[in-house]
Amino acid sequence: MSDVDPSDIALWPGMPRRAADLERDAAAALGGRRVIRQDLFETAVDVRIPDFPDLSVDCKYRKTLAHHKLMKTTRQKYGGTPLLVTRTKEEGETFATLPLKVLGHLLDIARAAGQTKLDGDGRITDQAGLLLLGRHDAPRRAREI
Repeated sequence: MSDVDPSDIALWPGMPRRAADLERDAAAALGGRRVIRQDLFETAVDVRIPDFPDLSVDCKYRKTLAHHKLMKTTRQKYGGTPLLVTRTKEEGETFATLPLKVLGHLLDIARAAGQTKLDGDGRITDQAGLLLLGRHDAPRRAREI
């Protein structure tokens, strides 16, 4: 029997060490666990967060990523914690990008308030969850989240 922690194993022979490190970092920051696949072609998220089962965490390690340049520019231009909101002309869906540590902190706040369930669109719909997000007028604004 091996004393190796499964989270220390690369997902397949030749997997870049940095990609495995990224998955470990994401799991630690988000309170989840790496998903260890048996082979390259197995479909699964990279990190599973048990108390937020609807979050699909997929980690991508690349030499450069456009979002990173945009986040760096936003931080330099305005200071503080960058929050990048993007939408493409073709898709129309809006995405938000924020530092991993900030997301981990937000998940911890939601955990502390007992709000770990999201609806199908990723929204917290009950009044306690809306109050957690600072929505003191929760009953009137529930559809805006």
